[in-house]
Amino acid sequence: MSSSQAKNLAQFFMVWCILGCVPFLYFAHELAKLERHSVPTNTESTIAVDTSQFTALNHNGETVLHLSSSSDDDANDPIAHLSQQSPELWRSIQQQDQGLFIYQGRQYHFMQLSLPKTEREGASLIIFNSHDPQTLEQQRTAKRHDLLVQATSIFLLLGIVAGSGVVWNITHKKNSLESQLALAAMNGMSAIVITDKQNRIIKVNHEFTRLSGYQLEEVQGKQPSIFASGKHNQQFYVDMWRSLQKEGIWEGEVINKRKDGSQLTEILRIQTILDDRGIIQYYVASFVDITQYKSLENKLREQSEKDALTGIWNRRKFDQQIHLECHRVKRYPEYEHSCLAILDIDHFKRINDQFGHSHGDYIIQSVAETLRDGLRESDFLARIGGEEFAIILPHTPIEEAQAVIERLRIKVYQLHAKRVSISAGLTDIIGSEQEAYQRADKALYESKATGRNQVSVLLSREMAR
Repeated sequence: MSSSQAKNLAQFFMVWCILGCVPFLYFAHELAKLERHSVPTNTESTIAVDTSQFTALNHNGETVLHLSSSSDDDANDPIAHLSQQSPELWRSIQQQDQGLFIYQGRQYHFMQLSLPKTEREGASLIIFNSHDPQTLEQQRTAKRHDLLVQATSIFLLLGIVAGSGVVWNITHKKNSLESQLALAAMNGMSAIVITDKQNRIIKVNHEFTRLSGYQLEEVQGKQPSIFASGKHNQQFYVDMWRSLQKEGIWEGEVINKRKDGSQLTEILRIQTILDDRGIIQYYVASFVDITQYKSLENKLREQSEKDALTGIWNRRKFDQQIHLECHRVKRYPEYEHSCLAILDIDHFKRINDQFGHSHGDYIIQSVAETLRDGLRESDFLARIGGEEFAIILPHTPIEEAQAVIERLRIKVYQLHAKRVSISAGLTDIIGSEQEAYQRADKALYESKATGRNQVSVLLSREMAR
C-alpha cells in the first residue's frame, strides 16, 4: 500500500469515527433515559394521588382512599399508605417532578402534574405506576436491543456517507491539483499547443503566441504541420508519430517557422493524453525557443571547424567529412562513387622567402577563393595544411572529377602574373578514409615528381594490383 493510499484510509476511518460518535451518544442518552424513566405498559397498576386533599384515585378515576384517614382499609396498593408509612419518601416525592423508587418489593415510577388554579391553591396530582421488576427488565432489554440496532444502523450509514465524502474529497483534490498544474503549465515559460485526437489545434498559450506570432484564432482547428519549415524530411515526421503511438512521448530538436516566415529552432516535447480505456484523446506539445543558442552554437562550431585565414573548412572538419563520405559509400555501393583530390601550391616556400609571409598569406587566400568559386555547392573544400587543400566531390565519377580539378588548376595558374601553380592528386573514395587519403597523397607526389602544375590520378583498383 502506498503512502497516499494509507493516508486516504486513515482519513476515512477518522471521519467515520467522528461521525460514529453521534449514534453512540444517542444510544447512551436514550439508555440513560430508559434506566431513569422506565414506564410499565400495565395501566391497571396506575394510581393518582391528590396531594391537596390526600385522595388516592385508581386508573378509572375512582376514589380509593382519603390519605387523611388512617383507618381506611379499602386500598390494597401499598402506595395508598405511603404518606403515613414513609413520610420522608413522601416528602421527597413531592419535591420532584418525576422519578423512580422501590417500595415494598415493587418498583414505582411517578410524575407530578400541577392542577389548574382552583379554590385549592397549590394542589397537584402525582401519578404512580407500579410494576413487577422482572417485567420491567424484560421491557428494558427489548428497548436496549432496539436502541442498539438503531445506533448500529446509523453508524453503518454514516460509514457509507464518510466513505463517499472521502472519495469525493480525493477526487476533488485530484481534479483541483490537475487544474492547478494545467493552469501553471499554460502560464509557464514553455510554449504550449494542445490538439485533439485528430491532431487539430484546440488550445495554445500566451508564450506560443509570443514566439510564433500566431493567435489562437489563426491556428484553431488546423494541424501543427502549418509550422513546418521544410528543414526535415518525411521520414523525420514518420519516426516522430511512430514513437508517439508506441511510447506516448517524443522529444527532440525541431526547426519550425514563425508567422513572418523566419525560422524558430525548438526543443520540442509531445505527450499523448489517454482516457480510462487507454485511447488517445489529446496531444500536448511544449517547446522552448533555442534559436539564439543554436545560432551561437553554430557560430562556435563554425569557428572551430573553419580556417581563420581563408574562411573555408579546416583539417578537423575534413576528417569528419571524409569519414562520413566513406561510410556513405560503403552503405550505398550501388550509387556513383565519390572522389577525393589533394592540392598543393607549388614552390610556396620560395614565395614566402622571396616576398614575405604577408604575400604568402595573400596567395593562400586567393587560391582558396578560386577553388571555392569553381566548385559546386555539394562539393567540400578544406585547407588541411599550410599550402595544402583537399576537395571531396560526392557522387562524381573519376573522369568528371579529373575535369573539374584540371579546370581549377588552369584558373589558379592564370590568376597571377607571377604564375602561381598548383599540383593535384586524385583518387576514388573506396575503402577507409585512411586508404583514400594515402592514394590521393601518393598521386599528388607523382604530380610534383613529374614537373608540378598537373593532376595525377591513382584509382583504388590500381593500388590493389
